[in-house]
Amino acid sequence: MAGFEPATFCSQSRHATKLRYIPYLVFLICLIIILKFMSLSQLKAKNKICKIKRFLLELEIKKKSELNEVILKLFQTYMAFAKRWKTNWELKSLTFDQLFNVIVEVVTKQLDEVEKSEVALGANLVIDYEADSVDVVAMLLYLEDMFKNASQTTRTVVPTDKLGQIVLVEDIFDIIYEVLVGIESKMDPFVAIKPDFDALEKRQKMGELYPKD
Repeated sequence: MAGFEPATFCSQSRHATKLRYIPYLVFLICLIIILKFMSLSQLKAKNKICKIKRFLLELEIKKKSELNEVILKLFQTYMAFAKRWKTNWELKSLTFDQLFNVIVEVVTKQLDEVEKSEVALGANLVIDYEADSVDVVAMLLYLEDMFKNASQTTRTVVPTDKLGQIVLVEDIFDIIYEVLVGIESKMDPFVAIKPDFDALEKRQKMGELYPKD
């Protein structure tokens, strides 16, 4: 009979239906694998980018640090050449050796472990003598006591605004030199300035609980 189609078993029909879904399942599995590999590659790429950024940041910090060191060295070199006493000694009351002896006494009073023979103008207070900001302030105060009667009109004041510029022993030397030259320039008549070593001896060392008798 025309148009007659033989009957098919139900099990065969179900089997054919499953076969039709296989390509879709394969496609989905492949898509999942591809997406997984893409996410992994993206994660690796992000990690590489983070590493590159970290490296550039560390490099920038290192360059800034090196630049700051260069600037500091240039500033110290400029300050060394800017010190007047190195080319022209203007202080009348004390010679270079006498003023240097004052600095030696001041340094060794505050820093017990430093011998007088070890004190040098070019020595670094922090690196060579392990001094801190408290020690530097103490040295300036000692100098004030030693020269408190240098001026007949006003009390001698050693400026502390230059504290951040004090790196070497010669920086302290330069500060008291400029103070004394300034005092001499205002004298009329001139009276020689003399350091008071007794005042330094009686002065309580900063950090000690009890002053000397």
